[in-house]
Amino acid sequence: MIRFSRYRFTFTALDPIRLPTYAGSALRGLLGHGLKRTLCVTGLSQCSACALRRQCGYTLLFESQTASGQKTLSLQPLVMALDRYRPDYAVGEAFGLELILIGKANRHFPYLIPSWARAGQLGLGPRRGRFHLSSVRQWQFRQQRWRDIYPEPEPGQAPFTEPEPWQPSMAYAGGAIRLQLITPYRSKRDGRLITPEQFDPLGFAIALITRIERLRAQHDPDSPPLPVADWITEAKQLEMHQAKLRWSEVQRRSSRQNTDMNLGGVTGSFQLQGPGLQALMPALELGQWLHVGKNSLFGLGQYRILDPAQPDA
Repeated sequence: MIRFSRYRFTFTALDPIRLPTYAGSALRGLLGHGLKRTLCVTGLSQCSACALRRQCGYTLLFESQTASGQKTLSLQPLVMALDRYRPDYAVGEAFGLELILIGKANRHFPYLIPSWARAGQLGLGPRRGRFHLSSVRQWQFRQQRWRDIYPEPEPGQAPFTEPEPWQPSMAYAGGAIRLQLITPYRSKRDGRLITPEQFDPLGFAIALITRIERLRAQHDPDSPPLPVADWITEAKQLEMHQAKLRWSEVQRRSSRQNTDMNLGGVTGSFQLQGPGLQALMPALELGQWLHVGKNSLFGLGQYRILDPAQPDA
């Protein structure tokens, strides 16, 4: 199964911080600036002209390109998700995010710590509130627990470990499950974004399965191929019930284009059931960490699996 690592970064506000309505894009932008300042040795404004781009952690995580320097449809091996959204943080208050690195991208993890330190000095939000990186933890899949890796690793432990092959851990007792779309799910059909009225379980499952396999093939090619054809066959038997879906609009500020960009998509919840659900549970469980749809680098396409009787968060 595909290999990836989960990291949890915790920050402490040094100034009052007001987050934008959707903070994922702002945090991604800050990390990008910090990482480029940490790694870039040429000072070029465009990575496509750099002879070192194939070995550069910044290019891999934020500027994936082809050998000719043109943009590709390759997926960045990085997913970010804010722990909880609050608009304001006072001095001394903590906030955090979870970051996923897939496959070989984990070799660049050590650079993220000084990059976040630089990002904290740049400041977050319209008032540029500064923050400090307080701690980093790594999830241990086999032990099912978080392990401290910064500022001090646990006694007798390496600063961080290589990613392990992911294995399903969620028990499925049969019947229906419910999925809650926490951040907007953005996917296109015939060149247009899918609306809540057009949302269907097969399209959602195909988008998820395709994304997982592309991430594996591009960033963890030594891991065994996934049963894509079998999963899609099973997905055709899915049924959706009790859908409570809506369109949610979020905005991100593009510093490159100097404009606000709309990143709307489908949020809400729905139930899935059908004979194919048992076989699809590994993909659905995995998608909780890898997200689904467009703009997952900003944290979009995040969902979680709930018991049908469990209320939405």
